[in-house]
Amino acid sequence: MFDAGLVIDWSARSTPSPKTPVADAIYACGFTQAEVDHPQYFRTRHACFAACITAIDAALARGEVFFLGFDFSFGYPMGFVPAVTGQADAKSIWHYFKRHVQDGQDNSNNRFAVADQINARLSGVGPFWGCPANQQFDHLPHKGSARRDHGFGEYRATEIASKTAQSSWKLFTTGSVGSQAVLGMTYLAKLMDRYGAAAHFWPFDGDIPSRGPALVVAEIYPSLFSHPSDADLRRRYDTEIFQIKDACQVWRTADHLRQMTSDKWQGLHSGYNITNPQIQAEGWIVGVPCGPTP
Repeated sequence: MFDAGLVIDWSARSTPSPKTPVADAIYACGFTQAEVDHPQYFRTRHACFAACITAIDAALARGEVFFLGFDFSFGYPMGFVPAVTGQADAKSIWHYFKRHVQDGQDNSNNRFAVADQINARLSGVGPFWGCPANQQFDHLPHKGSARRDHGFGEYRATEIASKTAQSSWKLFTTGSVGSQAVLGMTYLAKLMDRYGAAAHFWPFDGDIPSRGPALVVAEIYPSLFSHPSDADLRRRYDTEIFQIKDACQVWRTADHLRQMTSDKWQGLHSGYNITNPQIQAEGWIVGVPCGPTP
């Protein structure tokens, strides 16, 4: 189904990750239909994105269908995007963040300030919450329990269906996928600007192209493809990077996508209706079964 691809476990770190690979950092793993590459470790988002561009450009030049998967939310619960951007298109929030988020070469960023500014524009308190104890914002509470009357659901339909995915409103402490999304969506906008019609963002742009050159960008959740034991990877490659769970998970996800066929894709998303308004508004995680259409 995909000629090649790259899957990325993202990070919202505010400083470069250590030189030696550690958990909760950026890991990427490429694949072709023939094999899965060795996972790569990146210290900054800018370095990772540069590697993405290099891989995409090469694949499109070869006329391939290239899959690019990111481990962060591509959307928000129903109603949020039009409330912020004034547009129904779910992707408009990506360009909003591109205009407002500052993400430096050294990972320094203003994500908490941007979330605070959004909260200030909306009713009630929230929906975003969480920041370091030594930082204070007028409209960004430290605790989720301090929010009220903001009017948005806590989870997207795909997060509910996954049963384990975290809320995109959470910006700090363990499981703060919200920060990864705020920073990550700026790069989705950059991909839109660079590749135009060649970029296909699933599920927002409909069914996946069957032939290239095409870039397919989709939301992944690497823990969906985790394995009870990664000892086999450690034996096979005998390298320290597979001591890191994140590296193992991107390898497993890449291997899963390497073997993907159209029939397997349809089977993964049984019950999925790509035109459903909630899916179009919120997005969907690759590999999360839909069951009854939300």
